[in-house]
Amino acid sequence: MSIFDLHSQVLADYRDFVRSFFTIADDRTREFVDQALDEEARLWPDPLLQVSPSYARSATVDELAGSGLILEATARIFRTPEGQPFHLYRHQVEAIELARTPRSYIVTTGTGSGKSLTYFLPIIDSLLRQPATGDRVAALVVYPMNALVNSQVQELKKLEEGYQYRLGRQFPVSFAKYTGETSETFREGLRQHAP
Repeated sequence: MSIFDLHSQVLADYRDFVRSFFTIADDRTREFVDQALDEEARLWPDPLLQVSPSYARSATVDELAGSGLILEATARIFRTPEGQPFHLYRHQVEAIELARTPRSYIVTTGTGSGKSLTYFLPIIDSLLRQPATGDRVAALVVYPMNALVNSQVQELKKLEEGYQYRLGRQFPVSFAKYTGETSETFREGLRQHAP
């Protein structure tokens, strides 16, 4: 069965399912409903097919470290699980360059294009260049939803675990989430000893 046949079969099954909820005795009304279901497809939209854009690759984190844009210590953090350097898109490199200036910047790009690296990489590089002194928060990342926070914490944990596995030493920065899901005990701990 092709994907198109499957699509047609799913729509036919759904149409039959919807029809099973009512019996129409009046011929004109039944004709109207049949037209709405069959010809106008009122219950489902036309198929949507989109092509994801291809983002321009730029440089690896090792190349950025070689040029002095980021520290070599930063490049050692941003690796694949196999230990290969991240290969960044052009918009990520441009954001990292802007982060080194005293200017603010906004990154707008598609889903899955690595927006989080446009701020996490510069934040970590900055923390490695100028380590925080004392118990104070050096960076705060705000998300509109807990699901995004949880996802990003998982990504940071992957970087941390990979770093510790490859280099056998403590991850050089600390981080934590502080959301409505965070227990009061953990919150108090964060207040006493900020990441």
